[in-house]
Amino acid sequence: MSKIDVITIDGPSGAGKSSVAKEIGKRLGYEYISTGAMYRLIGLLADENGIFHNEEKIKDFCEKAKKIQKKCLDRK
Repeated sequence: MSKIDVITIDGPSGAGKSSVAKEIGKRLGYEYISTGAMYRLIGLLADENGIFHNEEKIKDFCEKAKKIQKKCLDRK
């Protein structure tokens, strides 16, 4: 598997993390990925599919998410 360069930025809301991250990505030719948006989307999809109230659905959802994550990492 090839090595993937990742830059992470942490800080309080409203501090300008996204603005800085987008500019760094642009200058270095990196792809900007908003993990906050990803987490909100995953939570929304889980809620809309009734996953939070069914342990078997939670396990299935997590397995599918792992497979998707692997596909994304393997494409780099």
